[in-house]
Amino acid sequence: MPVAIVTGASRGLGLATARALAGRGWSVVADARRAEQLQAAADGLAPGRFVPVPGDVTDPGHRAELVAAGDPETAAEAEGELVELHWLRGDAGRSAKHLGRARELVGGREPSRAKAAVICSISKSLMLSGESGEAIRLGHEALAMAEQLGLDELRAHALTTIGSARVDRGDAAGIDDLQAVEGVGENRARSVREGLSRLAESSILERYV
Repeated sequence: MPVAIVTGASRGLGLATARALAGRGWSVVADARRAEQLQAAADGLAPGRFVPVPGDVTDPGHRAELVAAGDPETAAEAEGELVELHWLRGDAGRSAKHLGRARELVGGREPSRAKAAVICSISKSLMLSGESGEAIRLGHEALAMAEQLGLDELRAHALTTIGSARVDRGDAAGIDDLQAVEGVGENRARSVREGLSRLAESSILERYV
């Protein structure tokens, strides 16, 4: 379904444009300053065809909300990338903010490649933050989704995060997760690099050398 963002959609030309597009099968992300007027404009339109997002279009945050409403999965993937970027920069506060936003965007959505990728990213960030339990839980959620959709690369990422988080908790079975990563090439190389990096910091390694 095509998506359009229409500003000033509560009245006049903006409203007429929004209704015309919705009537032609478009999903319309509608902007206006007054929430009550914008909601009233949605009356009579098919559910999901008119998504009201009230706010000030001159506000960068509101513009980001409009984009997210139009394509939440792509927006969630972008938030996931920002989670890791700010973590690598040492800005845990901003990383956490983007992590929360990513979780909101994919929450309740049907399984998809984008959702699996975002959950993988969140799981990895939690693992790096030392929140191993939640990292493992989300890692398994991402793993199940990747297996359901046949996404081998994301399957490898999820197993790497799960294995690393289990090793961090002192669970030697995490090595089995790392060894379960199938395939060759970059996926396997990335798994080995990340897994060995986590093992190098763990006393569990002593059992295998």
